[in-house]
Amino acid sequence: MTPTPRTRRAATITVAALLGVLVTWLFAPRPAEPVAAERVPRVAALSADEPSAAAPLTASGAVRVRPAIPPPGPVAGSEPTTVTIPRLGVRMPVRPRGVDGEGLMALPDTAFAVGWYRFGSRPSDRVGATVLAGHVDTEDEGLGPLARLGELRPGDRIEVRTGRGRVAYAVTSVDRVAKSVLDLPAVFSRTGRPRLHLVTCGGAYLPDQGGYQDNVVVSARRLTSG
Repeated sequence: MTPTPRTRRAATITVAALLGVLVTWLFAPRPAEPVAAERVPRVAALSADEPSAAAPLTASGAVRVRPAIPPPGPVAGSEPTTVTIPRLGVRMPVRPRGVDGEGLMALPDTAFAVGWYRFGSRPSDRVGATVLAGHVDTEDEGLGPLARLGELRPGDRIEVRTGRGRVAYAVTSVDRVAKSVLDLPAVFSRTGRPRLHLVTCGGAYLPDQGGYQDNVVVSARRLTSG
């Protein structure tokens, strides 16, 4: 995640995560290009069958990318609207987000909603990672629900509601990784098994070093598709 100014006390994800960004290996025309406003780290468990590549960094540490190309129009009602994490007692609205003016994934302004990367996979798609990402906190609101994301354990359930039904996931890994280690292609992949990547910021907040130093990345496999 690339942190926003101190006034928001949160990183915006290159998801990630995100809780997020163009990658050189994606510069060739593709249906969609993974980007994120908060930098998402390399986590081996995210997608062992996906290739990885280092993302180019600017002097500020942000990852730059070309504008993403939207995928074909989604099936009506297939977009995620709510995410529920029973173990944490968390239920948050999900808002579709694309790319901001700086070429990063846009996130909701509040820590009490998460963004869905709308150029990526949807919860009911047959392949690819659905990426949800949000702020761990803001200056005005303090800590948000995702501040407890690191408490999840493998096997914990996550449910995503769409207009067509409920999609259930089981957590497979929970990792806190330094933002200097990136694997955006894996996080935003639109191939491979259907799965969920949920990303936010973590670790120490060091203003003189760009804000939060880590990302908390939760990976989950899909159990049922509504």
